[in-house]
Amino acid sequence: MSEPTVMILDAGSSNLRCYIINQYGEVLGQDKLEWDIIQDPEYPNIVEYDISTLREKVKQVIASTIQRSKINPKDIVAISCIGQRLGTVFLDKDGKEIYAGPNIDSRGFLVMAPIDEYTQELYQITGHTPPHLFAPLRYLWFKENDAIKAQRITHILTLHDWIIYFLAGKLFTEPSTSSSTMLMDVRKSEWSAEVLRIFDIEEEMLPEIKPSGEIVGPVKKEIREYFGLSNETVVALGGGDTQFGILATGALEQGDCGCVAGFTAPVQCVLNEPILDKEMRIWVERHVLPNKWVMESNPGMVGGLIDWFIQAFLSNIENPYKLLDETAKSIDPLEYNVQFFFGRNIMDAKRMSEMIPLATILFSNPIIPFMKRENLKTFMCGLIESLSYVIVANIEQVKKISGVDIRKLGLTGGLTRLKSLTRIIASTLNREVNITSKHYGSPLGCAAMLFYKLNYYPSLEKALNTIIPSQIVYPDKKYCETYKDKYHDWLYNYERMKEGL
Repeated sequence: MSEPTVMILDAGSSNLRCYIINQYGEVLGQDKLEWDIIQDPEYPNIVEYDISTLREKVKQVIASTIQRSKINPKDIVAISCIGQRLGTVFLDKDGKEIYAGPNIDSRGFLVMAPIDEYTQELYQITGHTPPHLFAPLRYLWFKENDAIKAQRITHILTLHDWIIYFLAGKLFTEPSTSSSTMLMDVRKSEWSAEVLRIFDIEEEMLPEIKPSGEIVGPVKKEIREYFGLSNETVVALGGGDTQFGILATGALEQGDCGCVAGFTAPVQCVLNEPILDKEMRIWVERHVLPNKWVMESNPGMVGGLIDWFIQAFLSNIENPYKLLDETAKSIDPLEYNVQFFFGRNIMDAKRMSEMIPLATILFSNPIIPFMKRENLKTFMCGLIESLSYVIVANIEQVKKISGVDIRKLGLTGGLTRLKSLTRIIASTLNREVNITSKHYGSPLGCAAMLFYKLNYYPSLEKALNTIIPSQIVYPDKKYCETYKDKYHDWLYNYERMKEGL
């Protein structure tokens, strides 16, 4: 017997994932493909996708996911997309790709000098800095370095917008991604005439902004026929992967705070109105919910440090995550004192353009007599503990800058598979933490939004609670004071080193 399903495409920095999910949150099929990435041999910070394979990659991952799911493609009632928020695609007047770049493309560094004088003004309008990360500086790079291509650029899209265009043939965006372009007035939730003037960009180059989850039309004929989809299958706007991730944790109202703990670990707190920071340390964007904003403090590559540690020291272990978790649970936190620091662990957006080449590990000097000697196991414990403190510190930062009390806290993402990490966070903060039972909360959050918009659920809350089961991690009362003290020691050492970063 057939059942309705939705397809969610998840456009990440290095790969494209696809999920087919039913109305009860079961993932019936999933797959991923790596994007083909080109790096400039002379300027390593210039990184882009191979546009010759971009469309084929989307078609391949959709086809393989349908095949894996063993469903009838006509049962897919809607398709949507979540994506990295800083990915950018330029199109010509015929809709052909001129450039597509991931969030790690930093070519904007090379043309930033003329924009420096506008940094404060841009932050006050858009809630973002530094400019080099965002679409306007990439556009400026083409104007200065490849005038022929620059003259052909007719449309500026996010990666999310491009996938919607590929599926539906229509140029639309939504607030959570468009507020991450440095082209939107974050207060008004519309394209900023002043920012467009600064960068000499015509508003006609930008897609129309519609609410997240809104249906923009049917799947275009050639795509529908290629995959055997129903004539009734629609395309709906998705949004930022982080915003849908925190939605999955239950972050709907002001003071609800979520963290998507994956390769990076952005922390976002929901606000009823945008609150900007005079010191420009954090970002402010739109949520995927109407009339809601988010304040973000992002510590950077938290999961990336785990990946490095596993590759460097645990590459021969069959299940390194299990080993890390079991080791952290088996050793009393008072039995080790290892602290990891990897650059600017607490977000300071105004200094994000500064390269940090060094990382630091603090531990007791092993050659001093009678001093405790650390080992690989205590290094594992110190790593997980330090990454827990990094997340806590960024939660504390959004609380301090926003002036809003954290109403509830939730986590999703691959690092939630480390139960010890979620336990240390809960214990350090001495509060309950809501953890999604499935670590890929972002596509599930988007699926819940779609099923609600398609009237399969009477409310978004009902859809979220059904599709995304969660569990509460409680603080370990025995160690709350211990972790709190160790956190403050970690924070003290971080502050001492910060000026040297």
